[in-house]
Amino acid sequence: MAFSRDEWEHLYASGRHDIRWPWSNVITYVHRFAKPARPDFRILELGCGPGTNIPFFKTLDADYRAVEGSANAAETAKANFPDWTDRIDVCDFTTDIPFDGPFDAVIERASLSHNPTADIRRCLELVGERLAPGGVFIGLDWFSIRHTEYTGGQQLDDRFTRTGYDDSSYAFANAGTVHFSDEKHLRDLFGGFEIEYLQHNERQHVFPQAGYILATWDIVARTPVV
Repeated sequence: MAFSRDEWEHLYASGRHDIRWPWSNVITYVHRFAKPARPDFRILELGCGPGTNIPFFKTLDADYRAVEGSANAAETAKANFPDWTDRIDVCDFTTDIPFDGPFDAVIERASLSHNPTADIRRCLELVGERLAPGGVFIGLDWFSIRHTEYTGGQQLDDRFTRTGYDDSSYAFANAGTVHFSDEKHLRDLFGGFEIEYLQHNERQHVFPQAGYILATWDIVARTPVV
C-alpha cells in the first residue's frame, strides 16, 4: 500500500496539523547527535509538513533540503518561507528522494511511521544512499506497539502496520497508514546502519483520555564508515 496521500492532503487542508513552532526534540537531537557546526553542513528533512522545523534549521546556517508528501503542506511551507522555495520538494519519499547526496544528516519526526513496513525499508535504503559515510539518521516519535492505539484500526500487510482509524481515534483519526515497532523490528529495519542511540518513551494521560498511553521510539543511526 502506498503513502496515504489523500488522507494527509485532507488533514493539512483542515488545519489539523498546521503546527508553526519547531519540535523541541528535533532541536535537542540535531544539536546532540548531528552537531551542525559548519556552514557547508547538509541536512535533509523527510516530511517537513508546513515548515514546522524550518525556523530552527534557519538558525543553523546549514545547507537544508526537505521533501514532503503533501502538496498542500509543501505549498504552505513555501509560502511561509519564500526564500527557501527551491529547497522544498513534493514527492513520496518512500519511492524517490529528488535531492542528491551526500548529506551529513537526515532528520524526520513521525513521518516515516505513517507508512507500511516495505515502504519504510525502501526509504531507509534511499536515505543510506544519500548519507555521507558516518552520516546520521535521526528518527523521532516512531510509534511503539505499547501505544494504546496499536490495538485499534485494522491490520494491514503485517502486525506492525494498521489502518482504518476513524473519528473515534484520539491520535490517528483518518490518518491512513500507521506503523508501530518493537525493539527487534527496529533493529531489523536498521540492519544496514549502526544504531548509536535508541530510546523508548511512554506518557500516560491522566485527563482527558485517562489511561491513554502515548508510546514512541527515538532512534539515531549512522551509515558505516568505509
